[in-house]
Amino acid sequence: NIVMYTVGNVGGSILYTSIAKVIARATTDKCDVLSISWAFNESLTFRTDIEPYMANAVANGVTILAASGDKGSAYHVSGNTRGVSWPAVSPSVVAVGGTELTLWPNNKINTETVSVHSGGGISTIFSVPSWQTGLTANLFFTNGYSQVSTITGRGVPDISAPYQYYPTWFNGNVEYVVGTSAACPI
Repeated sequence: NIVMYTVGNVGGSILYTSIAKVIARATTDKCDVLSISWAFNESLTFRTDIEPYMANAVANGVTILAASGDKGSAYHVSGNTRGVSWPAVSPSVVAVGGTELTLWPNNKINTETVSVHSGGGISTIFSVPSWQTGLTANLFFTNGYSQVSTITGRGVPDISAPYQYYPTWFNGNVEYVVGTSAACPI
C-alpha cells in the first residue's frame, strides 16, 4: 500500500509541529518507507525538534528517504557559506540525489551521470557517520577551484536515481515532474 501524508500550506511553528506529527503517524502506521520531498537549510534550529521523531521512526523499522535538493551545495546559502539540505543530511535518513540519463534510440540506457542540478555536499553540523569514515569528495568552490579532500562532516547524497522528467496524471492531464523530489520515491 502507498499512503500519502501531507502537511498542508502552513508556516512557522505549526509547520514544524505538523512535520513531527506526520513522521510520528507514519511510525504508528508501521510504514516500511517514508519518502520526504521537501527541504530546509540544515542550520535552521527547528530541525532539533524533529530529529527525535525521525530517530524513533528508524528505531521502529521505518526507512526514511529524503530528497537532497536541486541546486547543488548552493541550495541554501547564508553569506558565503554553502550548505546542504535537511532532512537529507540527517543521520537518520538515506539522502537521494539525482542522475541524468542518455538513452540509445531503443530507449536503453547509454550513460548515467551525476546531475549538475542534484543537491549535495558536506554537512557543517552533522559529523561523519561510521559508514562514511575515510571517504573523499571532490569539493567545488564558487571561484571554479576544486580539490579532493577527506570529508569532515556527513556527506550527501547517499544514493541517486534519475532526475529527469516523470509523467504523472494530475487533474485529467499528463504533467511532468523533475528533480530529486521526483527521484526520491523511485
